[in-house]
Amino acid sequence: MIDKIFRVILHLVADLRRFPDIFMTEGDLHSHLFSRLLEIPELHQRQRTENGSISVPIHSEISFFSRNRRLENRVDIAIFNVAQLETQVRDSGKGFLFGDSKLGIEIKLNRNGSKKQVLKGIKHDMTKIVRLKGLNQEAIFIVLYFDKMNRLSKEELIEITKSFEHGDLIYTNKDFSFISFIVKCGGKIWKFHKYDKDDNFPSKLHGQNYEDKEKVDVYTGEVYDAINRQLKRKLSKRELTKIQGECKKRGVL
Repeated sequence: MIDKIFRVILHLVADLRRFPDIFMTEGDLHSHLFSRLLEIPELHQRQRTENGSISVPIHSEISFFSRNRRLENRVDIAIFNVAQLETQVRDSGKGFLFGDSKLGIEIKLNRNGSKKQVLKGIKHDMTKIVRLKGLNQEAIFIVLYFDKMNRLSKEELIEITKSFEHGDLIYTNKDFSFISFIVKCGGKIWKFHKYDKDDNFPSKLHGQNYEDKEKVDVYTGEVYDAINRQLKRKLSKRELTKIQGECKKRGVL
């Protein structure tokens, strides 16, 4: 199902670039994405919750409790395992238990803000994702940012995401789209982004381990020294399968 969700998001990103004025407000962007996600059969299937009520996997504007029952940040769109959703929590206020979350999406649209405001917005959502990731390390979190003013370059986005280890960034403006995500395997953190200064080495799509200054070819699993470009080792079959699977989920492989 995750691959279907990413396919919907990428189709929306294509529309953002082709028809930007369909999306006049952040609310427009939110409602278009939510309605398209609802077309995925698994997301509008009614299921029984942990406390016996009926719900569906996808919800909007949800606030969740942490493990110590403190109210965490709101998530624009949340998708989770309904069977582990607890909808009736004593003294819950407006929050819900996070349960077995699968995916969360933060949505932002910049109509006329400055570069400083765009950077601040992205970093704010990245910080929020760090907190939410603490509730479920297996969940995928995405920041979807539509910048109508083209404030950031590809090079600036690469620098921003180098230290972002807890989610995906999908940024688009009228000229280009940028996708960044990580894959953790073999004790390493591999960073992937669609645009890069050395886009063809060691393969057009490759991952970077900034800590050890390594690059991996996603097709062969060969790992190279990022500085001298010498072959160092090769990923195990299990590691390569995981990396390729995460890339395929996101429609980049």
